[in-house]
Amino acid sequence: MKIGKVIFDKLSNDSSLNGLGYASNIYPAKAQQGTAYPYIVYKIDMDDPVSSKSTNAGSLPEINQMHVEIEIYNARYDNIVDSADAVIKALNRFSGTNSSVLVDTIQYLDTDDDYDKDEDVYIRTITFRTRVKN
Repeated sequence: MKIGKVIFDKLSNDSSLNGLGYASNIYPAKAQQGTAYPYIVYKIDMDDPVSSKSTNAGSLPEINQMHVEIEIYNARYDNIVDSADAVIKALNRFSGTNSSVLVDTIQYLDTDDDYDKDEDVYIRTITFRTRVKN
């Protein structure tokens, strides 16, 4: 999905996230086992093509609407809160061209916290709705 390029670029170039230690620790779909904390994983959860009356048979829909989940992994809860704020600031309400992808909008939807006691790590999942023009 093209939105993955945008997510990676926006997060990996965000100065707040870089300052929190995430610069080279941003992965699509999953991180390799044994990856040191902190890191971020982004996943495209749903792809919903939006067609219009002018969309021709056999052509791409004008807009793809997707839900993207950003999972933040950190050993300290206070750091996960700061990291989540930085992710939301980097992505929420973005529209424009990034990585040759025309983004109609990225909209923050919700946040969910978890703790993995086996790995002793806090996890915050942030969900966004994205709309990308084809």
